[in-house]
Amino acid sequence: MKCSKCGKDLNPGAKFCSRCGAEVSYIGKASQAAAAQAAEEPAPAAEATAAEAPVSETPAAEAPVAEEPAKEAPVVTTPAHVPGEEFELGTYNGAKLTWIMLKIQDGMALSICKDSVGFRTYHTSQSDVTWSTCALRAWLNNDFARDAFAPSEKNKILPCNVINTDNPQSKTPGGDPTTDKVFLLSIAEAEFLFENDKARDIGKYWWLRSPGSYPNYAACVSKHGHIEPKGYYVYGNSLCEDISVRPAMWIQL
Repeated sequence: MKCSKCGKDLNPGAKFCSRCGAEVSYIGKASQAAAAQAAEEPAPAAEATAAEAPVSETPAAEAPVAEEPAKEAPVVTTPAHVPGEEFELGTYNGAKLTWIMLKIQDGMALSICKDSVGFRTYHTSQSDVTWSTCALRAWLNNDFARDAFAPSEKNKILPCNVINTDNPQSKTPGGDPTTDKVFLLSIAEAEFLFENDKARDIGKYWWLRSPGSYPNYAACVSKHGHIEPKGYYVYGNSLCEDISVRPAMWIQL
């Protein structure tokens, strides 16, 4: 170690320089040595990995998926019964009777026999008569109904209030209303419940319940399906004997 003032080598442990008498300071040197040593020591190794910032694991909100409800296929409802439909009910003279539905209403069907059930006069005498008093009405609701239908079949036939309007041309009175299970169509019903003459045509004349041009006439449909409001004699004429009977009725569906 040298004197900091004159540079002379100092004896170990000397407090003063033997040449210039300057006081020897060990503190500064120690500090310098410590500092030098500290400078020469390697810095502590950095940690292998820096502390990582916390990672947010909150999932991103998913966009709502608009699920349009599946469209149901349209329900096609087919009516159980339709006008023009044919069905069998009853037997007359050994043959099954076929009927045509003309009108559907409230679980009921106004139906007419597809063909006639035979030839018959409107009444049993040449006299003034209406539907309510004629012999043909009595026959249909008694003898015919008894012979043509079994008890279970009769239960399907509904009694109905029959309105008997006047003749639309001559104004011949139609008579009192009636309650019948079996009846004939009126002029108006024959006109509006059939599409045309062809639909009414069965190849023969058939009676309507409406009065004809005179009190002893009844209206009818010609063998070509044309409505004849004038009609024919109710009895006592060869023409009226060639007019057939097409019963009509309301049935429970």
